[in-house]
Amino acid sequence: MVLKANDRRTSCPCHEEFRGPRSDYVRQPQQFWNEVIFSDESKFNIFGSDGRRMVWCKPNTSHHPKHTIPTVKNGGGSVMVWGYMAASGVGKLVFIDGLMHKMAYLNVLQNNLKESADKLGLGSNFLFQQDNEPKCTGFGCKRMAALPLSVD
Repeated sequence: MVLKANDRRTSCPCHEEFRGPRSDYVRQPQQFWNEVIFSDESKFNIFGSDGRRMVWCKPNTSHHPKHTIPTVKNGGGSVMVWGYMAASGVGKLVFIDGLMHKMAYLNVLQNNLKESADKLGLGSNFLFQQDNEPKCTGFGCKRMAALPLSVD
C-alpha cells in the first residue's frame, strides 16, 4: 500500500444536534434558492497580498532576489467592494471608502439591496443571506433585514 501526503480537510465544527437542520437547509429545492440573495465584501490589493508569505532558504540567503518579493512604496493601494449575487445573476457592485463598520454596512444595504433585488428580478420577495461578521449581526442590521424594503 502506498501512502500519499494530503492537506488536512476542514469540516463543520457543529454539534450533532445542529447537523440535521443545517443539512435540511442546504437541501432546499431549487425554487427556494432562486429567491435567495447572497452578499459579501472583498478587498483587492493593487500589488500582492497582505498575508504572510513564507520562503524556505539556506542561512544567509534570505536577501537573495529569488527569496524576496518586490514592493511598491505605500503598498500600492487597495479597494474594498461589496456585492450581491443570486441564482439569476449578480447585483450591484459597491465600492467602499475606508473600513467597513456597522453603519457603513447598513448604508450599503439601504442604498443598494432593493435596487439589486429588482435588477435580479426578485422584487421584494427574497431571502437575504449574509455572513456572520459582527457588523452583519448587530441589532440594527437584524432589524433592517426584518423590515420590508418597500414603503408601500
